[in-house]
Amino acid sequence: MNYKDLKDEIKRSNYTIKKCAEVVGMSEIGFHQALQRETLSVSVYEKICELLGVSPSSFFDDAGSVSISGNHNQVGNGNRIVLTSPEVKALKQRIKDLEKIIATQEKTIELLTKNK
Repeated sequence: MNYKDLKDEIKRSNYTIKKCAEVVGMSEIGFHQALQRETLSVSVYEKICELLGVSPSSFFDDAGSVSISGNHNQVGNGNRIVLTSPEVKALKQRIKDLEKIIATQEKTIELLTKNK
């Protein structure tokens, strides 16, 4: 993840670090330190992207380059995103739910194309 681009996007927005910290439920100092140390949690990162109105993938140089080791993931250029066990579990469940939706949509498309 490219934290420099994220920081630049926050600076370009109408939001201060203090406001961003409030939105994600962190102290201003804690949020600033997480940005400096490049250790935002996934849930905080998603909230910031939502606040800024940008896609979470826009700050990854190479979203396909992911290696998993315990609760820490190395993503893109080697910066860390810290995932807690509940976050990992929730993300895995979300993936399963989305896969079910995709399968249902594919069946619908197949049925519709057969009827033509």
